Amino acid sequence: MVASVDAIVLAGDRGAARAVGGVANKSLLPVGGHSLLERVLLALLQVEAVGRIVVVGPEHLLRPVVAGIEPPGRIELLEQADTAYANFWRAFTHLEQSSDGERIDRQVLVTGADMPLVSAGELREFLHNCARRDLDYCVGMSAEAALRRFYPTASLPGIHMRYLHLAEASLRLNNLHLVRPRRVQNRDYIDEVYGFRYQRDIGNMLRTARDLLGQEGVGWRALRLYLMLQLAELGHQRGWPRWWDYFRSKVTRRDVEAIASSVLQTRAGIVETTQGGCAIDVDNEQDYAVLQLRWEEFRRGEESGP
Repeated sequence: MVASVDAIVLAGDRGAARAVGGVANKSLLPVGGHSLLERVLLALLQVEAVGRIVVVGPEHLLRPVVAGIEPPGRIELLEQADTAYANFWRAFTHLEQSSDGERIDRQVLVTGADMPLVSAGELREFLHNCARRDLDYCVGMSAEAALRRFYPTASLPGIHMRYLHLAEASLRLNNLHLVRPRRVQNRDYIDEVYGFRYQRDIGNMLRTARDLLGQEGVGWRALRLYLMLQLAELGHQRGWPRWWDYFRSKVTRRDVEAIASSVLQTRAGIVETTQGGCAIDVDNEQDYAVLQLRWEEFRRGEESGP
């Protein structure tokens, strides 16, 4: 059974955030008649298990969007801090302070604000699948099979993503997290990982490797896993099937979950969704242009969206 859960939407534009389409806060980018932030909020409002919704970002920019969404009162807006993690923690402690109940087990759904293909159906699927696992941190992912429809065609450009290539499947982070923050002992490391999330940047790759190596008790194991994942992705990007198949066979889902749990000092695990829309975000001009060009085609594959 899916329990009621509050949601946090990260819509900041400081720190590692990137401007797209000439707009400093990309959550305000329009696609198909709605801003990206509107699409996320409208989808969340359709999910019965979602209670309060807290948006964190620049208040003066986001207030007109939030004020225009019905029903009024379910969405709260907080001013942003300097990093995505600080924004998350500000929203979480705000929810704690204004609610009763046991603090240690308080669970929240965390999403980005730039998911143009978000749907209520996929949000429900994620929460349902999380309820079937005994975890304190559920990390949402989608398999490549669900994302191939966004790839380039013979005549149209597309969106080709990076993956975690595991022995079982190639998975993409889908911007959905269900977490009990006070059960995550090494929360500060999440802030570091978020800052290095653009893994096409060689500097970020090296900093990630350095930080993993420094993790007490699992440093070398974590570094080896990271290198296997990077080599598998190289084979995937270059079209070297034997290379890709060899290196992905060295990393299982259980390996990834064990290392993540050790590094974060919690019970962490992968929870898949099958629709794939939440895995599409807007991080660059090219992807935004593709979304505008193929919008109607992409939306036909989604369910229960705004």
